[in-house]
Amino acid sequence: MNTETLNIRIGPSSSNAIVKDRKPALFGSVLRVYKEKDGWFKVSSSAEHWVSGRFTHEVKRALVKSDVLNVRSGAGTAFPKVGSLDKGTEVFIYNRKDGWSKIAMDDQWVKDSFIDLTS
Repeated sequence: MNTETLNIRIGPSSSNAIVKDRKPALFGSVLRVYKEKDGWFKVSSSAEHWVSGRFTHEVKRALVKSDVLNVRSGAGTAFPKVGSLDKGTEVFIYNRKDGWSKIAMDDQWVKDSFIDLTS
């Protein structure tokens, strides 16, 4: 997403009402898309919950394949380590640069050779 909150509507149009049984999606949320129609994405498999695609950003899903993977504050080993991830951890890739993947809206990067894309 590229807005602080994203309204979820009962159909694929801004003229449709906002759903009452679900809170708006927050900035940085990862939404699974079940259907696309006219630039709108259905984000529920069982209900008519739709969001405008113009406020979203596509991400890729990956799994950590090394026993422990360092997370850095930038795309390179010269950047400080800010955390680590265990093997099998699912991550979402927001951006890629020079063999590194950004896995969070803030600056958290991992080396591409230590993850496997799943989607």
